[in-house]
Amino acid sequence: MVSDGGQISVSTRGAGNAGQLRVQADEIELIGVNPDDGDPSGLFATVEPNAIGRGGNIRILAAGRLSVQGGAALSASTFGAGDGGRLSISAGVVEVTGSDREGFSSSISAQVNPGATGDAQTLTIDAGRLVASDGGFISVSTFGAGNAGDLTVQADEIELIGVNPVNRSPSGLSATVAPNVTGRGGNIRILAAGRLSVQGGAELSASTFGAGDGGRLSISAGVVEVIGSDGEGIPSSINAQSMQGQREMPKP
Repeated sequence: MVSDGGQISVSTRGAGNAGQLRVQADEIELIGVNPDDGDPSGLFATVEPNAIGRGGNIRILAAGRLSVQGGAALSASTFGAGDGGRLSISAGVVEVTGSDREGFSSSISAQVNPGATGDAQTLTIDAGRLVASDGGFISVSTFGAGNAGDLTVQADEIELIGVNPVNRSPSGLSATVAPNVTGRGGNIRILAAGRLSVQGGAELSASTFGAGDGGRLSISAGVVEVIGSDGEGIPSSINAQSMQGQREMPKP
């Protein structure tokens, strides 16, 4: 368990490459944020600003459950010129749910952060069941000049449910190019042996808000359900589109 702002990380601040992070356990829980400064609990592989070394890879092996909740994060990202690392997850159940009290959502991400020129790498998830709910999201995004990586999810059942109760941002899976950004968006590939369900205002999206091209979205599933809305008019959706900043982006 990592909680209350605790962090496990591999990072580079210079020309050298970061190391690798491998976590194997029956159950892994990442919970909440630091009560003093709001920094998320979690596991991180980071290329820091001005660094040119490559980021480390994160490999998660959870025989039972991986749970990310209360604003915690699992992230491989770059803030610099070096490319970010890969993030791969294998678990019986993957849950990403809720937010902290300020509304910052729990997340699993591989992304290019603001000001970065390095590229992000792939995010892959292999699970029996995946649930993103109450604002929790899984994303491959670019907020800089670097290109986003691809997201591949393979699971027996995938459930995307509801929105963040604080700021109404959707739960879900996304590949996004942020406003005013030139990097290319990542592709999303969904393989659900059984059911893919998107409900309560949740979202499965490959979109661009900026100058960079959005990625492709492909789905293979036994059953696909897109049901209802968040109760305030935001529909559940599966989409691939070019937008002009209509919706506030998640915190990078």
